[in-house]
Amino acid sequence: MPTFNKNKSLKGLLATIFSAGAVFLCLSAGVGFAQVVTDNTQVGVQGSAQAGAETGVQVSPFKFHDLEANHDRNAAFGGMITNPDAADAVDSVKRLEYAAEGGSPVAMWQLGRIYSSAPEGQKNHLRAFEMFSNLVTSQGDFTPYSRTAPFTANALVALGSYYRTGIPDTYVQKNAEQAWSMFLTAATYYGDPKAQFALFEMCDAEAKDVCSDIQAGRWLKRSADNGHISGQALFGMRLFDGEMGFRRNKVEGLKWLSIARERADRIELEWVHAMHEQAFALATVHEREEAKARAEIWMRDHCKTITAC
Repeated sequence: MPTFNKNKSLKGLLATIFSAGAVFLCLSAGVGFAQVVTDNTQVGVQGSAQAGAETGVQVSPFKFHDLEANHDRNAAFGGMITNPDAADAVDSVKRLEYAAEGGSPVAMWQLGRIYSSAPEGQKNHLRAFEMFSNLVTSQGDFTPYSRTAPFTANALVALGSYYRTGIPDTYVQKNAEQAWSMFLTAATYYGDPKAQFALFEMCDAEAKDVCSDIQAGRWLKRSADNGHISGQALFGMRLFDGEMGFRRNKVEGLKWLSIARERADRIELEWVHAMHEQAFALATVHEREEAKARAEIWMRDHCKTITAC
C-alpha cells in the first residue's frame, strides 16, 4: 500500500513525476477518459464531432477565443476552429499538432481528448497521456482563475485516471500515489468536482487504509456541492441511510437524490433513477414535499453555472 502525500504543490508534484529517464513529461489520464471529459465538462467545447476516415479520430468544431493570438502556430489552430467545416479530420489533427507544438493549451487538450475518445480499437491512450502531460506542465505557473485553468484541471483528472489503471504495454504504470496526487491537485487547487469524486472513490477502494469514512464523506460532499451527478446521488443515499459518518437526514438525502435524478441521463445513469425511486418509496409524503422544495431551490441557484442542469 503506498504512502499518500496529500499536500503536494503543483510544482512539487510535477518535479516528483518528471523524474530522470522520462521520454515525455509523464503525467497521466485514464482508460475511461472519454467518460471523464464528457461528463459535465465545463471547458467551453461546442458543436458536434467530425469523423476522420483515415485516422479514426473525432474532431469537434470549436468556438474558443485565440489564447495566444500572436503565435504563428496558434494562429494555425485559430484558423481551423473559425472554419471547422473547411478541413477534414486528418488536416484538423495536423493543425492541432502544430498548434500544440507551439504551446497552445487548448490544442493539447483537444488532442488528448481526440486520442482517448476515438472509436474502440483506434484509441491511443499513450499519446493522450503525453498531450495531457504537456498541457499540465506548460500551465504549472498559472492560477486557478486563468482562462486555461479548466483545461488544466481536466487534464489532471485524466492523468489521475490513467495512473489508477496504468496503460498496458507502455511505460505508464499503475501508481495509486501518483493518481492521488493528480486528483488532489485538481480537487483542491482547481476545485474540480470530478477530481473530488475520484478522491472519494479512492478512499473507498485503494486508499481505504489511509482514509477514514469521515474523509471519504467530505470528498463526496464536496463533489455533490460542486455539481457532480454521481456524487450527488451517492451523497444523498448516504444521508438518507445515515452512512459514512453522516447523521441520518432523510429529507436532505432525498433532496440530493432528487437533484441527481433531475440532472442524470436516464439511459447512461439508470442507477441514479433507481436509487432515487428506492429512497422515495421509503419517505413520507411530508419528507417528499420538503425534499422537492429544497431540490428546486438548489437547481434554481446553481444551474446557471453547472453544465447539464
